[in-house]
Amino acid sequence: MKGRTSPVRMSFFSKVSFLTTMVLIPTQGFSKTTKLEARDHILNMAGCFSVTFQYIEDGIHDAFYAPVLEKAVVTSESPLTLTRSLIIDGVEELHWSDTWTNVGENLWKQTVIGPFGDFRYECEGPFIENQWSCLAPGSAKPRRDRERPYATLNRHNTLQINNKRWVHVQNNQKLKSDGSLFSVEAGWNRYERRPESDCSIAPPSSPQSSELRIKSLPQGDLNGPTAEGRD
Repeated sequence: MKGRTSPVRMSFFSKVSFLTTMVLIPTQGFSKTTKLEARDHILNMAGCFSVTFQYIEDGIHDAFYAPVLEKAVVTSESPLTLTRSLIIDGVEELHWSDTWTNVGENLWKQTVIGPFGDFRYECEGPFIENQWSCLAPGSAKPRRDRERPYATLNRHNTLQINNKRWVHVQNNQKLKSDGSLFSVEAGWNRYERRPESDCSIAPPSSPQSSELRIKSLPQGDLNGPTAEGRD
């Protein structure tokens, strides 16, 4: 291909549509990611990151959060567990943890626990190269939606991971207690790797402190307090 072409800039909606469509492609005939390769992909989510949380819903409850630092540390090798803390105003606040278990040939289960030791959800799926996706029906309602009148969340998660950054794409259904649909939501959470020194501060404080300090932004405000949580 001769010459240079201008880069195509994908909108937020285009990114979500592209990645959530890719997860529907059958995996038969693809080369399998080895257990060691999958483990390396998971470990690429450890380190210091600048994180941006974005959620698109109905135009009224859309949420965009200012970038915040998140530190992810391997706290167990078997099972492989990452413990994550947000860094807010120079203080490290417990955020969430995820444990990864190999449950079959190229099949990995992710179990997510909140900052209070509360079970959030778990789901399993295969790695296709450096992309992993899963379905988690009936998940706990995110803390950012605690005041909204619905009961559970059907999650469709896709993680795209490399050694410089990773993204968590969400395609969610919010359900009422009778099982009827309350709303649908698309999320795009981007993790950009930063120098480890950016996250070198005091040990994390208690979850109670974190709950008080992490506040959500008004709709459309990109420069205010940080997000309450990625889940």
